[in-house]
Amino acid sequence: MIKKLFSLLIIVAAMVSLTSCLSDTDVEVTYYDDTAITAFSLGTINCYNHTTKTDGTGDSIYVTKIAGSSYKFYIDQVNALIYNPDSLPVNCDAKHVICSFSTKNGGVVMLKLKDMWGRDSIGYYQSTDSIDLSTPIKVRVYSNRGNAYKEYVLKLNVHKQTGDEFAWGQATAEGADQLGARRFAQLGNSMWLFCQASDKTIGYQLVNGSWQKASELEGDDAYKSVATLGNSLYTYSNGYLYQSADGVNWSKMDTPNQIKQIIGGSGSRLYALTTSGLAYTTDGQTWVNDALDSNADALPESDINLVAMPSKVNANTNNLTLIGNRNGKTVVWTKVEENGEHADNNAWALLPEDSYNQKTLPCLEGLQVVVYDGGLLATGSSTSLFYKSLDHGLTWSSVDLYATPIIQANPTAAALFCDSNNILYFSKAQLSTVLSGRLARLGWKTEQTSFNK
Repeated sequence: MIKKLFSLLIIVAAMVSLTSCLSDTDVEVTYYDDTAITAFSLGTINCYNHTTKTDGTGDSIYVTKIAGSSYKFYIDQVNALIYNPDSLPVNCDAKHVICSFSTKNGGVVMLKLKDMWGRDSIGYYQSTDSIDLSTPIKVRVYSNRGNAYKEYVLKLNVHKQTGDEFAWGQATAEGADQLGARRFAQLGNSMWLFCQASDKTIGYQLVNGSWQKASELEGDDAYKSVATLGNSLYTYSNGYLYQSADGVNWSKMDTPNQIKQIIGGSGSRLYALTTSGLAYTTDGQTWVNDALDSNADALPESDINLVAMPSKVNANTNNLTLIGNRNGKTVVWTKVEENGEHADNNAWALLPEDSYNQKTLPCLEGLQVVVYDGGLLATGSSTSLFYKSLDHGLTWSSVDLYATPIIQANPTAAALFCDSNNILYFSKAQLSTVLSGRLARLGWKTEQTSFNK
């Protein structure tokens, strides 16, 4: 009997011990003093698009939805900024946005907003809440211990324009209505307009949005040869080369006898039309004759333009297009310019006439050509039309987007230029008006996407 009682006591003791273990609810919890927002994304966003009703009686609005998650947000932890470098399309509803936050160490996200009296207030954020991000807001993330927080500025970038909007603005070059043909040039961050006078060339500089007369050059033909190489402007007039480091003061240089006209630069070289063909210089002093794959008699003889597009596949390489008029026809030459170590000096190639090509550039009097928006853009003095080529001058299509507001009873020589900020400039002889404009998306700011200590 005693043995049985002893065994029962042991069993009861074991059960009590087991029950005690099972009821032990102590769990170790770790609290952190540090936290941060580590990721941010958007949900689905409504875009309200305006269109004309099918009967033409008015406007109508239709809604499209875009996946906000496809727009990546960058977090600058040093400056406490959260933003999307790729802006959302115009007309997106930024007032009602669903967001998602990820935090370090279980941090708690709270929004710093204004109450009905305009005072700062703090409120918890829930993933189902809609936030007004039409203006930047402040976001706080609190550590799970609750004794520290970090505050960020959250900015949602939304385009204010559609990417293909373009409009010309106007400025005045006083006295230029008494001057003839002209040519633009850029030296560093400075824009210049050189105009033909009766026996000289007048230079205007763009200063604070106004064109101001700033220099005079010998010879009324100096304007047509103005081009940039390195930190200097160059021109050719009355048998002499001239160089200027500021666009105001010009000095004569030793001039090779064969040069007839400077036709433009590529950034690495300066090119000239010579008595026997083409030549180039890399330093403004030593000139090298360039090779041609066809007879020099096929080079353009008027309205000569040289434009350069950096290669998308090869470093230190430019795709050059030489285009102008000869005998009532448009003439196009191309060249691959290599400037790296062990570079080849490739010959200029003439684009032959092709009866199957139905999209050639018509012969435009006063032809002007620039590189713009990934292609070549051309116009002439006797038309308001612009033409674009995406294959270095082989085929062309008319575009209405850049039509100028200038109308003249008697067409005069024109000048067209694109600067390093993708701003187009346009001016015509016997006019003081100088137009400028930029395709909206070419002026959009590129946000920083990488951060270093």
